[in-house]
Amino acid sequence: MQSSHFDPWGNRMSASDWTSGQSGTDFSFHRGFTGHEHYDRFGIINMNARLYDPVIGRFFSPDPQVQNPFSTQGLNRYSYCGNNPVMYSDPDGEFALLLSLAMTYATIVGGINLGIHISQGDVHNAGQAIGYMGQGVVAGVTLGFMQCAGLYAMTTPLAPLYAGAGTANIITTVAGMFGDTENAWRIFCGNFYFDENMAHGFSQAITRFTTEMLQSWAGYNFTQIRNASSHVDRVDYLGGATFATDEFNGNKDEGSWGISIGHNVNISLIGEINTNFRDFVSNDQLYMHEYGHTIQSQLYGSSYLFAIGIPSLISAARSQEIPNDPINAYTHDYFVTEYWANRWAAWYFNTFYDYTWHEFWRGNAYPLNILNK
Repeated sequence: MQSSHFDPWGNRMSASDWTSGQSGTDFSFHRGFTGHEHYDRFGIINMNARLYDPVIGRFFSPDPQVQNPFSTQGLNRYSYCGNNPVMYSDPDGEFALLLSLAMTYATIVGGINLGIHISQGDVHNAGQAIGYMGQGVVAGVTLGFMQCAGLYAMTTPLAPLYAGAGTANIITTVAGMFGDTENAWRIFCGNFYFDENMAHGFSQAITRFTTEMLQSWAGYNFTQIRNASSHVDRVDYLGGATFATDEFNGNKDEGSWGISIGHNVNISLIGEINTNFRDFVSNDQLYMHEYGHTIQSQLYGSSYLFAIGIPSLISAARSQEIPNDPINAYTHDYFVTEYWANRWAAWYFNTFYDYTWHEFWRGNAYPLNILNK
């Protein structure tokens, strides 16, 4: 029988008083500190990927990954557990931050999602509260994994791209705070808000930080820039989407307009929203149509900007009024990305809001098929 004790750095200590080192080089079991194999004759520990010297608390070779580039201790790739083995252990030699990031993000994102739903009156019982917290937990764990992947990318040629994306987020967020602090905060929290319909909300929680990451990043920065330039009067939530509205600012000739990038929807409205937001949206097909694009974002994933976003933008730029059309519709209204957005919007709002879709609404065309032209 063998009793083993170790100091925080992995040195064998006396089993009787814990104050002096344990002498000898012959032990019954060579597995010891955090389950790793000791080479006692040499006074070193084999931690699978690298050899470790417990006397100086350093590895013989550098860690191929920077565990935490935002910590001065994390930048020392010869150190064990960020020079804090009293608090942490690393039994497998992989990313030490993965579990802690996943748990931290799960708590934060879950709390934000639940808080938004409470503020909107969506929580009527414990089951709903658990469901909304669960959506956030799923999203938080997903975000934790993706954050670790991003930290790994910092050690590859992708580092400038990853660092640039993070810097852009910081700059636009700070700029948005100077434009309108409350709106900037609501736009930020919108990243962690998911649909009231539980099943759809859980799917959003997974795709937002994985397949939708590119458009989520682009849409967030675009919306914060508009907020910084005083083109956002209010920020509202519905169906997992963040709606940033610029009131009294639509094109008087062509009417109100909108643009959707990921879950962020920006709308310039001729008038104002003077009622409950959900009631307003469930009776306004422009908002519904733009929400249809957020569903497309989920379906198309990483190809959304190239398959939907950019073609739709080009179509809008080239749009012309259709001759002799009874409601003066435009060619863009019948573009494939647009009538498919109408189809998804019609399905969603008919399913969850019992709304009947109108292909010609308030002098605008919202067709469900090109053949309706």
